[in-house]
Parts: sequence; structure tokens; C-alpha cells
Amino acid sequence: MKDLVHMTLNRLIPLLACLTISWTATTHAEGREFIQWLDSYENATNQSEKTNRPIVVLFTGSDWCGWCKKLEKEVFNTREFADRASNKFVFLMLDFPMHTRQSTAQKAHNEKLKKQFGVRGFPTVILLDEKQQKITSTGYQAGGGKKYADYLLKVVADYESYKGKQERAAANALNPEELQELYQQARELCQDDDIDAIVKQGLESKSPGFFLKERYLKLVSEGMIHSDEAQAVKARLLSIDPENKAGHHRRLAVIEFQRLAEELEVTEGDAWTACKPLLEYIDRFGQQDKDNLWRLQMTVAQTLLNKDHVDEALAYAKYSYDTAPIPVKETIAQAILQIEHIKRHQ
Repeated sequence: MKDLVHMTLNRLIPLLACLTISWTATTHAEGREFIQWLDSYENATNQSEKTNRPIVVLFTGSDWCGWCKKLEKEVFNTREFADRASNKFVFLMLDFPMHTRQSTAQKAHNEKLKKQFGVRGFPTVILLDEKQQKITSTGYQAGGGKKYADYLLKVVADYESYKGKQERAAANALNPEELQELYQQARELCQDDDIDAIVKQGLESKSPGFFLKERYLKLVSEGMIHSDEAQAVKARLLSIDPENKAGHHRRLAVIEFQRLAEELEVTEGDAWTACKPLLEYIDRFGQQDKDNLWRLQMTVAQTLLNKDHVDEALAYAKYSYDTAPIPVKETIAQAILQIEHIKRHQ
């Protein structure tokens, strides 16, 4: 009997060992073995140049950051991500652990890159092309490994298409509509340096209206609404659309109002000053722009109401009701009732 037990155990132990080894291999395969993570930027860039693959740079706090762990578990450590992306990218992990030992050299290396790429939170995923130019940045996204891989692949495809158009733009081979599309792509991809160059080219084109508006918007957003450049851009834009047929007068009025309204929220400024661009536009072009007149009047009403100009707000709300299309009259009527209620209880 003992011999039988001994023989059975002898047969069973190798089987258990195989099962254990198999289970261990599977466990590792479910982790980072799917993706070959590098920890050296130099090695990653060298490999990227050799293979002509973009680099996925993961800034993570592997032993303390909950969202980092979630990103790894749901995305990078999945078979579906590896199947779609492992041979399409070079992967660089820059870890910032709290409890795990890390060499002084590795810490310095990671901190340098964190500063270089302006990383402020974890996880951050930055996508670089083979020339180390930033394509985009993102973080955790729900949906699993396949969805995340498809997102990265689409961003790269869009970027490659964008770079092709950019080369054509440099050769002045794009028409105004194509140049506008290139500008929108540059914004989506956060290509700030390219954005400025595209705007400059657009301003020099035969159809500069769109780019004049974008340039003016940027100057206003930077607090330079009264600068010589802003005023020159505004004058040029209005001169190419004197009758507002392209809607440039309205767009400029809205841009200026939005900036003044933002200032009004944090100061004790005058609501009438904020509304002035809209009121001037209404006086000049309101009757020929019925599609937007009621919206502008209601915007004035809301701005005045926020600063306790109840009577005037009520008047502009009623103007808006009179000029609004039938489908929205009921909503405006409800707003009028609310303003009247406020007036009665002043």
C-alpha cells in the first residue's frame, strides 16, 4: 500500500509541477509580459528610429496611484491591447513609486523627462513620433484594451495624414478650405508651434477671414484686446465683410462680449459695458440677422439680470420673445415669468 501511495505521489508531483509552472506562466502573461516596457528614454528613441514606430510613454505611480493601476490592469496588461498594439509602438514606462526601491539614476532620469514633457499628474500617456515630436497626450480611458489600442492607432493615422498635409501647406499647395482643415487638425493634436505657422500662412492667403477671426480670438483670450495688433486684425476682418454677409461682425461681437463677461464675473464691473459689443451689433445688424437676434437679446437679458438690472433684463427678455421663432417662445416666456417674479419680490 505504501509503495502504491509512493508511486502515485511520484507521478503526481511532476504533474503538479507542470500545472504550477503553467499557471505561473499564465499569470505573468496576463501582466507586463504582453508588452515589452523599456525604462530608458535613450533606448526607446533608438528603437523607435530603427523600427520607425512611435513611442508610448507612460508616466505612472505603479505602487500608489489608483488610476495608474486601473490603466495597467484594464489596458496595458490585456491580451486585446497587446494583440493590436504590441508590434506597432515602442513602450517606455517612467515610474514614480513611493514604496518600491528605485536607483538614484533612474529617479533622476524619470524626473528629467517628467519636467521636459510638463507632466503634472498620473497616469499620463504621451505619444511621440520617431523623431521624438509630441503627437498627443492622454491618460486613463474607459473601455478596455482594444478601445485604447484603437484610439492610439487612430491618433497616429491622423497624425501621419496631418504631416502629409503640412508638407503640402509648406509648398503652398492647399486651398483655403484645406488650410482650415489642417488648422483644426493641428488644434486637435495640440501642435501649438504648427498652429501659429498655419495661422500666419492663412493670414497671407487670398481668403484670410477665418484666420483673422482665430488670431483675434487668441489675442483677446490672452488679454490683449486693446493691443495695436488686435485692433489691426479687427479692422482688417471687418473691412473684408462690411455688410456682415459672412457673419464676421457678429463673431467679433460675441468674442468681445465673452471676454468682458468673464471679467465681469470676477470684478465689480458694469454689466452694460460687457453687453456693449452685443448691443452695438444688434443696433447695426440685428434686423437682418433674425436667426441670431433673439439669442443675443436673451444673452443681454441674462447678463443684466445677473447684476440686478431687473427692469432692463425684463425688457430685453421681452424683445427676445418677440423676435424668437415659435419653437422657443414657450421657453423664453417661462424666463420672463421668472424675471417678473424676481421683480415683484425685490
